[in-house]
Amino acid sequence: MVRWGAPFVGPSPAITRRRPTTFDFNTRPTRRSGSPRCSAIGTRFVLLVLVLVLVLLLVLVLLLVLLLVLLLVLLLVLVSRLAAGSIPSDTVNTS
Repeated sequence: MVRWGAPFVGPSPAITRRRPTTFDFNTRPTRRSGSPRCSAIGTRFVLLVLVLVLVLLLVLVLLLVLLLVLLLVLLLVLVSRLAAGSIPSDTVNTS
């Protein structure tokens, strides 16, 4: 019952009190596609591909370094033979 002379003080505190927000586990995620297991498998696949690419790059770099060392050794052998005179210098094209 409303009293006509009573001032309006607003709604009761029970209406304005906010309930703590809780996560509803029954709701489906809106922007995700697939199950968590599927996304975990996809993440594992991406990590596996990344590791394989890094290993291949490492092997290629090691092969390149090995090739450069081999060329350096061959050049040093050639220069030492030229200096020792076992290869005649007139057969080497110096032009």
